Amino acid sequence: MAREVRQAGVELHGNSFRYRLRLMEEGQKRTATYQRWPFVVGAEGKALAADDPLRRENALANANAFALRDRQKRKSPQRVGGFEDPKGTLLEWLIRYQMEALELRRYDPRFLGPMVEFIQARSRRKKGDDPMLDPVPVEKLTFHCVPRVAESVDHDKSQIRSILRLAGEHTTIDDMLHSQVQSLGSQHIHQLLALWAKGKARAKTKRKLLSMLAAVWKHHEEFHGMRLEKPWASITIRGDGEKPKARAIPKAELAKIEGELGRLHPFVRGAIEFLRWTGARRSEASKLRWEKLMWPEAGAPSAHFERTKAKRGVYRARFVYLEDECIAALARMVKPVDQKGEPIVYDAATFDWRKFDWPKKGWVFPSPKNPEERVAGQTIYQAFTRCVEHAGVPHASPHHLRHTKATVLTATVPQAMAQEMLGHEDAATFAIYRHLAEEAGYMVRDKTGMLVGADELKSKEDIVSALKKLPLKDRAEVLSQLLGG
Repeated sequence: MAREVRQAGVELHGNSFRYRLRLMEEGQKRTATYQRWPFVVGAEGKALAADDPLRRENALANANAFALRDRQKRKSPQRVGGFEDPKGTLLEWLIRYQMEALELRRYDPRFLGPMVEFIQARSRRKKGDDPMLDPVPVEKLTFHCVPRVAESVDHDKSQIRSILRLAGEHTTIDDMLHSQVQSLGSQHIHQLLALWAKGKARAKTKRKLLSMLAAVWKHHEEFHGMRLEKPWASITIRGDGEKPKARAIPKAELAKIEGELGRLHPFVRGAIEFLRWTGARRSEASKLRWEKLMWPEAGAPSAHFERTKAKRGVYRARFVYLEDECIAALARMVKPVDQKGEPIVYDAATFDWRKFDWPKKGWVFPSPKNPEERVAGQTIYQAFTRCVEHAGVPHASPHHLRHTKATVLTATVPQAMAQEMLGHEDAATFAIYRHLAEEAGYMVRDKTGMLVGADELKSKEDIVSALKKLPLKDRAEVLSQLLGG
């Protein structure tokens, strides 16, 4: 048998030739991926047609051709990491990412560098020899990127501007921006995180910064052929261990917020009011479909949530009964005006939902821009927080509506029923809302342990205080009159 000539990286492995695509080293761990070309040996192999890829010589030729193309693409011998060293400073990477991924500009051939040469080499080969080698005109190679959500784009641009401002204040950050990307290490990222938000950034804020940098790395990997280990790969950001404090929105603040909901789109307003009266999670309301709303002839209507979070990693289904106020809010969303264009007022106490023409299918809360899609959770969040800001009350998010509903339920229904309505399996989780009832002015316990409204209790205390100021004779006279009346 003639001596086989194998390109660098092509190995004989059993009844196949294989080519090592990438070899990565992480500490003591080495991982590799391979491309294989099997072949048949013995008399069976000799009986194959001359052009059959399962012939040993053809499998070797295919492996050699693939290895040659791969090295031409990488423009360097195969080694740990595979691709050539990335070029450019971190500042250049950030600017290129903003121009191409965030502002959606088309590629300029100057940005392609070695990739243009590789594609031109492909174009010079014979057409039809290999599908991978069909000519691709360079002028048709334009940048393509799916537009991202506007809020996400603005967030990344804002973080890039913050990094540039930070570089103007700290020499270490300025040096990092003007350093070659391959020279960056975890110590540089540690410096950036330590100075972020004037050194007071929370764990969640730091993770958002690293997510933006990860998007920069991924962009250059996909569109510029760069391969480089993330310098923050070994960094672990841990939270402070404190959970956000539960907060029930007081009645007075809630009334002000509800007064601002009229400025919102009916779909978004309907979603917020649904959260207000059911205590559902934002994701649950966003994914709710009309098929999952039950309108029985007898009994109360209900919403069926199929995959709701019970605890970490566990999902289950649950039903939530709709109160009169929630039903009226849904009707106002479905049919906000009459035939004359006048707003319809739905009285929660008298509205007959059985005679209403409810939708049979589709999203309960569609997107204002595209009714075929569901409203985004971020849209609900931003709309609610704007209403809170306009109302002039302390910060609150849609999840605080869930806290508020849970606070009301702790004092109005048995705990087991309240946990079922809210999807709480752990009694300890539910118990944190009990102390919020008095603060929010919902239901409190008097000296006898009876549940009464906060306003009612205050009225009783005022009466007792007034009686104490009267002489004993007058107190007895007032009390006898009350008892007799």
